[in-house]
Order: sequence, then structure tokens, then C-alpha cells
Amino acid sequence: MAMCTLLMITHDRLAYTQKSLRRLLESEGDFSLWLWDNGSTDGTADLVVSYEAHPRVERIRLEPENVGQNIPFQWMVSESRSPIVGKVDDDCLMPRRWIDPIGEAITTHPDLGAVGCWTFWPEDFDEKVGGHKIRTFGQHRILTNISIGGTGILLRRELCRTFLLPTTFAIPIDQSHMAAAGLVNGWYYPLLWAEHMDDPRSTRCMLNSADTVTATYALTARRLGHGTASEYLDWIRSDCDRMLREPTERQIRRWRTAQAKKRIRRKARSAMNAVRRLWIGSDSTASVKDAAT
Repeated sequence: MAMCTLLMITHDRLAYTQKSLRRLLESEGDFSLWLWDNGSTDGTADLVVSYEAHPRVERIRLEPENVGQNIPFQWMVSESRSPIVGKVDDDCLMPRRWIDPIGEAITTHPDLGAVGCWTFWPEDFDEKVGGHKIRTFGQHRILTNISIGGTGILLRRELCRTFLLPTTFAIPIDQSHMAAAGLVNGWYYPLLWAEHMDDPRSTRCMLNSADTVTATYALTARRLGHGTASEYLDWIRSDCDRMLREPTERQIRRWRTAQAKKRIRRKARSAMNAVRRLWIGSDSTASVKDAAT
């Protein structure tokens, strides 16, 4: 059994997957790789199958349709026996040495939650701006944040069952809830850069040719409603700057406030529905009485 089990989910991004999968398998460390293809029709599924004999590829599953990311992640968490699990997206190029330092940090420091590689651009980090968020854990340092996305990330498998979400966009783990519960999430520091090929600054980015967000590439851009690569890049830069400036403790307070407001709205809706049911019931009773007379 490997110390770490990694999951890569693929879907119709052959050009990216060819690069990301090859690079990931060159990573140092004691890990096994599980591959899940979500109904690809562009040759990606065939590429995945071609790695079946690789010594680090432990499991492969091909789905006939795109079932999203939650089901594959739950599959890995429930069937893997590794103490550490992680996820790498098919559009990321991982550094060679990242599993060992992050794995050691989260294993020796139980107050650490989700820790991962930096997927913004190296130039996006300014220590003068974000240095206040760096914390030390023994021999390790973490650039803390309430959440860090869902790629190039490791965490202890035991945490997944506690903070598993029913549905989510990137990774089905409630990292914000983890942070509010006292666990520390963040990027390993000094930063371990994982190149996000969907970033318009990447020479491998599929958006560079047309500057238009397509149905296949820039999934985050589509989710956020950005129509062009330049709009997406502006958002990436501003999102990183905002994240670096805001203290993690303030992020957690905002999240708790938002959760409290959601609970209040749910209770208000529940109360209104109860009143509506009573009103409908009393009106039906009155109608029956009227009919009887």
C-alpha cells in the first residue's frame, strides 16, 4: 500500500492530459495513481487505458458519461487504504518534488488540513502583501487560506469522511468548514508551483489562439461567466491579490456569518412553508364544511 493515493479525473482534454499525466507520474514520493475518465470521446480515455501497465497506476475506471467530480472522489476515499489522499487535475503540471514535503507536514502536524501546491502564477505572490499569512509548523511553513482549490492538494484520508460535501465544483471537501473547525489549510511554503495550463499566461493554454472561452477549456472561467481569456486573466490576478491581503481569520469570520445567514433564511422558509400548509389545510376544511351545508 502506498503512503499516498492520488486521483486524476479526465474528460475530453487530450492535449492537456497527455502532458499532465506524464508529468505527474514523474513525481517523487511513495504514491499510487487512480485514473477516472468521465466519458471522453476525443481519445483521452484511450490515453488513460494506455497507462494500465504503469507501475504507479493502481486503478482505472472508465465511465460512459460525465458524472462530475464528487462520485470519483468518493470512490477513491472509500476504497483506498492510504493514509493520505490527493487530487490533481488534468490541466496541471506538477513539480517533481511535492508529495514528500506536503505529506510529511500533514502527517506530523494534525492541525493541518488541506495543503497543496501554488496554482496561481509565481509572479502573483508578493511576500510584502501575503507574508502575514505564513505560519510555521515545526520545520514546515504554510501560506494559509480558508481554502486552496482542488488540484495539487493532499490531506489525510480520515478528514475526507468528516468534511465530505454532497456536491461541489472542484473537490468534494468542505475546506471552509475545515478551517472554521480549527484546521489550517494553505499552500506549502516556499511555494511549490504547479503550472495551471488553463491560465492564459501558460504557453500551453488552449485559449491563447482565439482568446475565447470554449466548452472544453477554462472550466473555471466558464463557471464564473468570463467570455474571453483576457477577462479570465484579470479575474485570476484580482482574486489572488484579494486572497493575499485578507487575513485568514477574517475569511473564516465572513464564512461563519454567511453560514448563519443561510441558516436564518432556511428557518424563515421553513416557517413560511409551515404557515402556508396550515392556511391551505384550514381553507380546505372550510371548503368541506361549506359543501356539507
